[in-house]
Amino acid sequence: QTCALPISWMAEAKQPTPGALRYLAVFAQLAGAGGTIRSVELSRAMGVSRPGVSKAVKLLQEQALVERT
Repeated sequence: QTCALPISWMAEAKQPTPGALRYLAVFAQLAGAGGTIRSVELSRAMGVSRPGVSKAVKLLQEQALVERT
């Protein structure tokens, strides 16, 4: 499973929470130019379980902050 930031993610953002901002910062750092990362990579970088990452990514997706591909 991979995640990607939509091109217009900044325009769509509705004041993300501090937790969401932490995920987005790590996500951006890991994604680099490719724009996608695997959930396991985000899990390792954040120091949280993969189910925790899945839940967080789902919330970010509901807020139109990331896309899951």
